[in-house]
Amino acid sequence: MDQEKGRREAPVAVDGAGRSYQLIAVDVDGTLLDSAHALRPRVRAAVRAARARGIHVALATGKLLRSVGALVAELDLEGPQITCNGAAIMDAGGGPPMAVWPLLGGELALALGAIREADPEIGIAWYTADAIYTDAEPGELDRVLAAYHEPALIHVPTLDAGVPTPTKLLVTGTPARLAALRAWVARRLTGRVQVVTTTPDFLEFFSPEADKGRALRAVMDLLGVAAEGVLALGDGENDIPLLEVAGTGIAMGNAVAALRERARRHTVSNDEDGVAVVIEGVIGGSSPPAPPRSDGEGSQNRDGQWLVGEPPSPGLSPVATGEGSPEGGEPARQGGEPGRRRGAGGGRRAAARDGEGSRGATGRRGGRSAGAGRAVAVVLGAGQGTRMGGERNKVWLSLGGVPMLARAIGIFERSPLVDEVMVVAHPAEVEECRELAPRFGLRKVGAVVAGGATRHQSEERALEALRPRIVAGEVAMVLVHDGARPFVREDEVARLLAAAREVGAALLATPLDADELVVEADGGGVVTRVFPSSEIWRARTPQAFAAGRLLSAYDAARRDGFEGTDTASALERLGERVRVVSGERGNVKITTPDDLARAEALVEGMGPGSGV
Repeated sequence: MDQEKGRREAPVAVDGAGRSYQLIAVDVDGTLLDSAHALRPRVRAAVRAARARGIHVALATGKLLRSVGALVAELDLEGPQITCNGAAIMDAGGGPPMAVWPLLGGELALALGAIREADPEIGIAWYTADAIYTDAEPGELDRVLAAYHEPALIHVPTLDAGVPTPTKLLVTGTPARLAALRAWVARRLTGRVQVVTTTPDFLEFFSPEADKGRALRAVMDLLGVAAEGVLALGDGENDIPLLEVAGTGIAMGNAVAALRERARRHTVSNDEDGVAVVIEGVIGGSSPPAPPRSDGEGSQNRDGQWLVGEPPSPGLSPVATGEGSPEGGEPARQGGEPGRRRGAGGGRRAAARDGEGSRGATGRRGGRSAGAGRAVAVVLGAGQGTRMGGERNKVWLSLGGVPMLARAIGIFERSPLVDEVMVVAHPAEVEECRELAPRFGLRKVGAVVAGGATRHQSEERALEALRPRIVAGEVAMVLVHDGARPFVREDEVARLLAAAREVGAALLATPLDADELVVEADGGGVVTRVFPSSEIWRARTPQAFAAGRLLSAYDAARRDGFEGTDTASALERLGERVRVVSGERGNVKITTPDDLARAEALVEGMGPGSGV
C-alpha cells in the first residue's frame, strides 16, 4: 500500500449499531454492474469513497481477473480478489494465484463424462486461473463469453490432455437446455462435483472444495479481518456461501429466489444502484430513499433507506466429498540427502511462503511462540486396506478396544510440538471420523476432509484445505502420517520436526538389517550394482515439511501430472533436500492380518491403561 493510501481514514459504523466494516465483498454481474453489464456512476463513486475510507473491496466474480482488470483500475482496488466463482484468489496487482481450489483429476473426469454423456454437442469452456480453453468450434460459446468481457478463448483439439488443470468448467445454452443438463448430471455428480446455475444461460462445475464463501474466508485470513467486519452483496445462487460467511450479507433486489430466501438483509436492484445504497449507509453520505420491497418486507434505517429484511436464514454449505484413497506402500530410499535443489517447485499457482510467516497462531502451545506458526499433523485414513481382506476400512479395526485410527491420532494429541490434527477420511466415513474425536478425547482434531481416489490426491485435498492458512503464514509445518501406523513414539515426532525445521523436509525411516542386500539389475536380469545395507532405508511416516515448500511441490506435481508413492517424493523429484531421521522398527504399517495379530499382541503387552 502506498503512502497516500496508508493515510486513509478508519471505517465508520453503519445504522448506528456501532459496527465497522473493514472488508466489502461484492459480486460483479448482476450486483456491481447493471443489467447492461455497465458500472453506474453512483456505484463507482460509492465504491471509491469506501476505498478512500480504508475499506478493502474484493470483487467476488465468476470471471478471470484479467476480465475485470478495467474495473479493478477504475475502482482503485488492490490486494486479494475472488475469481472463478471462488475457485481462485488473485492479487489485484497481478502475479500467480494467492490460492486456488481446482477440479482434480477424478472430479474432472466425472464432470466431463457426465456433460458429454448428457449433451454431446454442448461446448465446454475450461477455465484456469488466467485463461479459458475450449475444444468447441469457434461460434456461440465465444460470442456469449465475449459479452461478459471474458478474454478470447484458446481453441485446442481436445481438453483431455495437455491443458492446465481447470478451476471450473462452464457450459452455456438456453435455460431449458441447461435445466435438462443440470438434472441429468446432478444425479451422477452429487457430493463429488458442485453444479451451479450462475446466470440463466450459464451452468458451471466446481470442485466440492470451491465456492465464494470458502474464498472469502481465505481473504479474511489474509487481511486479518473477522466476520463481523465483513459486508457482502450478491444476486445469484453462487453468492449464497458468500453472504453466509460475511457478518452482514445483503441480497440485491434482483437476486434469485434461493438467495432472497436465505439472506437476512436486502437492498434494491442493480439497475437502482443497490450497491451504492448500501455503501452510502456504511460510510455516510446522501442518497435518495430507496423504495420499499414489493413484498412489504423490510425496515427503515436511520436515513430512511429500505435496506433490511428479516426472512429465515437457513445454512447452505457445500459438503466436500470424493473417492476413496488407497494408501501406498513403503518405497525403499537410498540414505542421506538427495543433494541441492534443482527445480523451482512453485508451479503456476502457488504464492505460498515457507511457513515462518507473518501472522502466526494465536496463543502458545508446546512452549513455542505464537509467531512461529502452527504445526498441523495430517492423518490419512481414507483407504480401504484391501490386503487386510476385511469388509471395513482397516483403520477402524480395534486394537485393545480402540480403533487403529484413534491410536494414530493419539500420537499427535500427546505431542506438545503438534498444535492440531486434520483427518483425511473416506467420503463415506467423514461423519464417523468427526464423532471419533470427542469419543476418545482427541481435542486437537480441528477438521475432517474427504479423501481422493489415491493417496496423493488425499494429501492434495488436505493441502488445499490448509492453503489459505499456509499462505497467510499461520501454518508453518505440516506432518503427514498413515492412519494405519499406531505405534510412533513422541521422541520420534520431536526429532522429525527438529530436522524438518532445519532443512525444510524430513522423514522417519529404518535401515535394512545388516544381512539384507538390495541389488540393481539390467533388463536381462544381470546384477549391475549391489547396495550395502547401510545405504538403504525403509521410508516410514510421519514425514514433516515446511508448509509453504510442501504446498509449492504439490502445485508443481499437479501442473506436471505427477503422483508420488509418498509425500516426500513430490519434493525429491524437484531436487529438494529431504533428511532421513532414524526411527524405531516398531513403527510398522498394519497392512495384513499377520500385521494385525502382531499389533494386537503389542497392545496387549502395554496393559489396560494404554488408551490412545
